[in-house]
Amino acid sequence: AISKMLRLAAKGGGPAGAMRRMVEENKEKYAAQLSQFDDLDSPEATKERQRLFREDWQREQAADALARGGGAPAGGGGGAASSTTADLTAKIEQLQSENADVFAIPDYFVYMSRAFSTLEGIGLSSDSNYAILKECFPYLAKRLLSDDSPRARGALRTLLYGGGDELSLSRLSEVASGLEAYTTSTTSVSASTGASDEGRKAATEQLAAVLLSEDGNYVQSLLLKEAAGTLDATVRERLATATAPLRRLPRLPTPPAPLAPLARPLTLPLELA
Repeated sequence: AISKMLRLAAKGGGPAGAMRRMVEENKEKYAAQLSQFDDLDSPEATKERQRLFREDWQREQAADALARGGGAPAGGGGGAASSTTADLTAKIEQLQSENADVFAIPDYFVYMSRAFSTLEGIGLSSDSNYAILKECFPYLAKRLLSDDSPRARGALRTLLYGGGDELSLSRLSEVASGLEAYTTSTTSVSASTGASDEGRKAATEQLAAVLLSEDGNYVQSLLLKEAAGTLDATVRERLATATAPLRRLPRLPTPPAPLAPLARPLTLPLELA
């Protein structure tokens, strides 16, 4: 799918041009299935074309997964597990060779991905469920909480909020646990083995330093925003509960204009209710 998008993008026109060419290709590809529609751009034809495209894409992904896994069922003992990092690196290098005129992979990315592939391969040789990205999460959590750069801010927000505006408390807990795990494993040998609480105390101090920093940081701004939203909702709910009896009172007659300012102490509470 990525290779196809790169091929379409190489013809120019930016994202809009690539999307137009993809739509036209899909119209030709599914011409037989769409022959029942008089207008191929109608909402019904568009919905059917998108459904056919999704089904083809899912079949391609399933076939690719079987090919990379050698067709062995999960947990079926069909040999050593395939390294996801190695597969991804090989796929990206293949895309570069096929689309050399479109983009180039930095050398450092290739070296780092190959190093990760080697480490993941070693882990998979002893544990078929080993995931190097999961093992790296504690360091990532520590970095996101301590790095206040714009790139780290964006990554932290994506991690905590996903694609919406609601904070995920489970992800926040995972980040805090990741920071504790990283600090515990790097403080001392006794802390990493659980023989002392030195790592846990160091993690608590690090988290407190971030939350109570005098210079301010992105973590503080996120927590203040969430606290303000929670406080606002709580105050509104309490005010609505407290003023409920006032809403059941009969409305006072509208006073004459010259007396309106004098009557405001009586009418204002009813207006707010």
